[in-house]
Amino acid sequence: MGRWQFQPVNGSWDYDWMEFFEDGGYTDSWGNTRTWSMVSSNRLKLVRGFGAGTFLYDVKITGNRLEITDEYGNSAVGTRVSSYETQNSGRSTGGPLWVLLIPLAAGAAIVYFLVRRRSQRPIAPADAAAPVAPAFCMHCGQPVQAGHKFCQHCGKPLR
Repeated sequence: MGRWQFQPVNGSWDYDWMEFFEDGGYTDSWGNTRTWSMVSSNRLKLVRGFGAGTFLYDVKITGNRLEITDEYGNSAVGTRVSSYETQNSGRSTGGPLWVLLIPLAAGAAIVYFLVRRRSQRPIAPADAAAPVAPAFCMHCGQPVQAGHKFCQHCGKPLR
């Protein structure tokens, strides 16, 4: 387990690095996320999510060196650059999943509290939003009583 840095040996090798986690998770330099298992002492199986493909590799691990060959004969030699056996078990806390989840959770919390705060504000009565009638008719200039919609002198609307 851990991260392995690769150098091609024979043919074409697509991955700069591969990372294997204790829980069976896997990621690589292309951004693929898969699961892994050893089907025998020298046979590695990688499975893409949702049944999109299974890949088998012949492997030979000697200390911090990993020799790997794919099903087409392409091979590479990897050097272990980090190991999770010597750290806390599980995935590293600096992985891409945490980088995405922490800001997402913080944003959701902020939105929740803003919506909650807005819903607790008192609602203004409907009368407060109504426009106030002028004290004088804007058409004829005669005084008018508050609350009337039409001028009592010229009959034109006040609003």
